[in-house]
Amino acid sequence: MVMASSTTDPNSVDVIIVGAGISGICAACYLKRETNLKFVILEMRENLGGTWDFFHYPGLRSDSDMFTYAYSFHPWLKENVIADGAEILSYLHTVVDDLRLRDGICYNVRVTSASFCSDNAKWTVETSSALNTRYTSKFVIIASGYYNYSKCYTPRFEGIETFKGQSFHTQNWPSSDAIQYSDKHIVIVGSGATAITLAPVLATHTCAKHVTILQRSPSYIFPVHSRISAAASRAQTIMFAIGMQLIWFRIMRWTYAIYGVFVYSMCKMFPKQIKRDYIADISKMVGNALDIKSIEPHYDPWDQRICVCPDGDFYKGVKENKIRVITDRIECFTERGIKLISSNKILDADIVVFATGLELASLGSIQISVDGETIKASECFAFRSLMLENIPNLFFLSGYINSSWTLKIEFLCQRMLKLLKYMETHGYDICCPRQTKYAVKQDLKLPLQSGYMQRGMHAMPKIGLTSPWKMCNNIFKDWYLNRGNPALSPSMRLTRSRLRDRT
Repeated sequence: MVMASSTTDPNSVDVIIVGAGISGICAACYLKRETNLKFVILEMRENLGGTWDFFHYPGLRSDSDMFTYAYSFHPWLKENVIADGAEILSYLHTVVDDLRLRDGICYNVRVTSASFCSDNAKWTVETSSALNTRYTSKFVIIASGYYNYSKCYTPRFEGIETFKGQSFHTQNWPSSDAIQYSDKHIVIVGSGATAITLAPVLATHTCAKHVTILQRSPSYIFPVHSRISAAASRAQTIMFAIGMQLIWFRIMRWTYAIYGVFVYSMCKMFPKQIKRDYIADISKMVGNALDIKSIEPHYDPWDQRICVCPDGDFYKGVKENKIRVITDRIECFTERGIKLISSNKILDADIVVFATGLELASLGSIQISVDGETIKASECFAFRSLMLENIPNLFFLSGYINSSWTLKIEFLCQRMLKLLKYMETHGYDICCPRQTKYAVKQDLKLPLQSGYMQRGMHAMPKIGLTSPWKMCNNIFKDWYLNRGNPALSPSMRLTRSRLRDRT
C-alpha cells in the first residue's frame, strides 16, 4: 500500500489527475482501491464524463463493446453490447458514487501549465478558474485524452457564408429548440464514425425529408450485433441465478477482447481477401441502393479506423432509401446547397452537418517545464505508453486505437501502481525515463492513416521502433512486453529529491 503525505493543505496533494472522463475516473479508482495517496481530479468542464458529456449530437454511442469498454472492477451486466452516450455517462456516475470519488473532483478548472522542481520533487500546477488556484503534487496524471475539445476540424469551403440554411460541426451541436428537422434536406459531410452514427438516427427518428452523406471516399462500415446472442442471454440468466455475475462478465470481456484482436489481425494479414469479402457482403445487403463506388474504400482495412453500425442500421437506412450516399467533392456552397465537383450538380440542403473530424491536443495542451526548462511532448519519446522521457513523475493515459480504449487505460494504471509501490518501498521520490547509451530510433509510420492523425501527429510524443519506446496496439503483446515493473527497466532512472539527499 502506497502511503499518503501528511500535509493538510487542500491544494497540496500526492497526485493530480487532469480530466474526469473515462481515463481520469479509472486512474482515480485504482488510486482509491490500492493506495492511500491523496489525489484530486481537475476537470475543465462543469460535469464529469469527458466525451460522453461533451458531445450532444443525436445517436451518440460507443463503437466498442461494453464488456471491454467497462472497467474490469465494475462489470457491465446488461445484455446490450453497444451502449449509447447516456448509458455510458450513467455508468460513469455510478462508478464515481460507488467508490465515493465525487468529492475529489474540482469542476471548471482548466490546467494551463505544470512545472516540476527537482529540489523538492514537486509539481506546481497553474489553473485557469474563478480563483486561479495553484496546486502542488508529487505526481501528475494527464487523463484528458488526445482530442482538442475547444477546437474542431472544419475545412474552409468557398461560399459557405452565402448558404441560407443552417450549418454546424457535430462538436458544436445546437440545442434541440434551435434546430428544426421537419421536412428538411440534411447533408452530413464526412464518412467517419460520427457520420455513420448520426445518419440512421436522423433518418429514422426525425421528420427530415431526406438524409444524405456526402463523402470524399468510402469507409469500412462493419455491421455488429447490438445485443448478446440468445445463447449468451440464456447463459447469463443461469449464471446470474447462482451468483456468478462477475465470472459471466469476465468470460464476455475476454471473449470480445480476443475476437477484436482476431479481426484486427486478419485484416492486417489478409487485407485483400478481407476487402473482397467485405464488398461482397455489403453488396448483398444493400442490393442496387449503392453502387460500388460508394462502397469500396481506397485503402486496406484498419489503415484507418473501422466504423461499425449496430444491427446494420446504416445499411437498412440505405436500402429503404432513407439515407443517400454520394461520393464527390465540394466545389463551393450556394444559397440553397452544395455544388459538387465531379457531377457539377447542386446538392440541395437545408441543414449541413460537418462530421469532418477533430483536432489532436498533446497532453491536454498543458505547458510542461522541468527545473525552469520548457519541454514539448513532440520532442520526447513515450516510455511504455505511460511516461515521456526526461519528464519526471508525470504519467499520461491514452487508449488503444484499434481496440477498446479502457483495456489500455487499465493496463497503464496497473503499470503506474507497480512503479509507485516500488518507489515507496525503496524510498525514491523521482521517476524519470531516460534513453540509454543506445539511441532510440523513431518509428515514422503513422499508427493510422486517418485525417486527424495526419494533421496532428507532429505534435504528439514520438514513438520508438523498439521496447520500451514502442507503441503496441495488440492487447496480448502489450501485456507481454510490459508485464514487468517499469521501475526495473534500464531506461527508468529513480532518484531522491535534492532536499532529502541534503538531510
